[in-house]
Amino acid sequence: KEKSTDLWLNYNHHVQMFLDKVRVNRELRDLDMKKNIEIKVELCEKAEELIFEKSLLEAFKKLQELHRQWKETGPVPSDMRDEIWERFKKASEKIRDIRIAHYEELNKKFAANLEAKQALIEKAKNIASADISTMKDWNAATKEMNELFDLWRTIGPTPKENNDKIWAEFKEILDSFYADRKEFFNAIRSELNENYNKKLNICLEAEAVKESNDWRKTSNELIRLQNEWKKIGPVPKAKSDAIWKRFRAACDEFFERKKKYYENLSDVESENL
Repeated sequence: KEKSTDLWLNYNHHVQMFLDKVRVNRELRDLDMKKNIEIKVELCEKAEELIFEKSLLEAFKKLQELHRQWKETGPVPSDMRDEIWERFKKASEKIRDIRIAHYEELNKKFAANLEAKQALIEKAKNIASADISTMKDWNAATKEMNELFDLWRTIGPTPKENNDKIWAEFKEILDSFYADRKEFFNAIRSELNENYNKKLNICLEAEAVKESNDWRKTSNELIRLQNEWKKIGPVPKAKSDAIWKRFRAACDEFFERKKKYYENLSDVESENL
């Protein structure tokens, strides 16, 4: 009995100490939850601001970071738990919906780009497979092909799985077309140079006889050279005028001398008589 009171006091002392700890713990927990609710409200506000972010990629990256911070933030008061989560969730879903809608629209645009590029490929095939045999036709076809290429560059990307394939198809047509064009103009250039050499030889022949006084024979020879000249095709444009003036000068010199001779012939004959 003499220890009963001490025992009771000791027991009550420890009970009170425990209750004090519980009270302090609850106060600390309440403070922590108050801080957590402030953090999560701020996270909600940041998520709601991201709805108006112009860059969807940037918005999605920032949203993922906000979700990480949300998970690392402790609990909030139970009476506010559902409300604050629904607010954050609603903002997140809105951003995701915008992102999904954007990519759906992007996919539609990519599909339209694919269709447009396929149409350009068909046009390019028609141009490349046409019968082109003159310089004028080649220049016209080249202009059309260049316009198709410029138009191709204005069209955006196609679905990722088609992008490389469709470009390779179009590029193959272009490469083949320009290779054929190069071959044609190389042949033309070779022919023009060959024609130039032929006309140069005619000039040399005309210059060799331009001082002859055998009027009949030389006249026939120059007329033959003129007819031969007409049969030869064009020469390089840069040399065309010069080679023609050279040939004409040789012919003119002879025929001018011939004209003067026959103009004075009657006077000489009278004197001889």
